[in-house]
Amino acid sequence: MPSVDSGSKPSARTGSRFFHRLDRSATERYLSAVLDYMTEGLILARPDGQIKAMNRAALRMHDLADATAIEGPFSRLAELIELRDAYDRQIDINCWPIARAVRGETFTGDEVEVVDRRTGRRWFANFGGTAIHSPEQGVHFALVTMRDVTSRRRNETELVRRARKLEQLNEELRRFASVVSHDLQAPMRLISSNLDLLAEDFGSSDRATHCHLDRAREAAIRMREMIRGVLDLNELGADEPYQPQRVEATAAARMAIAALEEEIYESCAEVSCERLPTVAADPAWLADVFERLIQNAIHHGGKRVQVVIDAVVADNGDRVISVRDNGPGIPLQDRQRVFRLFYTMDRPTQPHREHAGIGVGLVWCRKILDLMNGAIWVEDAPEGGAALRFVLPPPPETD
Repeated sequence: MPSVDSGSKPSARTGSRFFHRLDRSATERYLSAVLDYMTEGLILARPDGQIKAMNRAALRMHDLADATAIEGPFSRLAELIELRDAYDRQIDINCWPIARAVRGETFTGDEVEVVDRRTGRRWFANFGGTAIHSPEQGVHFALVTMRDVTSRRRNETELVRRARKLEQLNEELRRFASVVSHDLQAPMRLISSNLDLLAEDFGSSDRATHCHLDRAREAAIRMREMIRGVLDLNELGADEPYQPQRVEATAAARMAIAALEEEIYESCAEVSCERLPTVAADPAWLADVFERLIQNAIHHGGKRVQVVIDAVVADNGDRVISVRDNGPGIPLQDRQRVFRLFYTMDRPTQPHREHAGIGVGLVWCRKILDLMNGAIWVEDAPEGGAALRFVLPPPPETD
């Protein structure tokens, strides 16, 4: 057999010369070997619907030793198998891929379920088909290809099943959290009310008792805030689907700063905001994220903390916004934990603080940013404190 020069660029003309050098019988043997060892199943049929040939892959898919069992019209194949559509309805033989190809149709990606009448085995096949024409005869023969896609279809079905199960579990968890949070609020209010009554009964004479009662009331208030936090987190984003809008991040940050004006003044903090880019977000949610991150910096940064809000635009267009401070920072081992519900960092320099957090703020921010297709993480700030950075996509294009 002549060889093709490996140093030359292959072309259609090169392939044509190669086959022209072979005699007819050699060409047929060569092509027969190629078709036989293909992983895709191939069926050739005459214009009258007579099956002319099947390669090894097609025979294997149909569990046939050879094609003698189906010699003749392709309706013989219907004695061995049936095809079913996505609704598990039997497909009429006149709509089978072979019939369509014989009629001159060209198609790809026709996925159906194949049922073996002999054994009951079910498998999925992806069919393609076309008619090979000749100037003299019109349709010379029909070619049908098939791939066994059972494994992929079963994986897809399993993924859908798991997704539905996960959605069901999440819904059950949301209902559970809502019921528990609502049910716990009533007894916590009762505890707080009774503690207030006890404080009135003891009067101002017993300082030690009042100290214990104050601690108990603070714990009850903190518990109520935690319950309220779980309820709010559970309801966040449940009302309606998120619709991204074009939002000026600078305006959202300044709105948050204005809302915290009194707290900033009492803490002698300094909050500055550079010009920020526009983002795709919900304006109220973004303002809430800024408010909670600024609040977090003030609470953990100590008196006279300096907070800076700035941003950069990444190479891919994403907006990376930072809320950084010059406080004590967040240790490396706590940078994932701070996004856990109710996790707080207790410091020796921060005894029972009047602004003690309940470990919900950063969890809230992460959930909002997840809903807005963003993300949040912690890094070291250049000033030595903590930098809370979050990323949001660019704003949607307007017509």
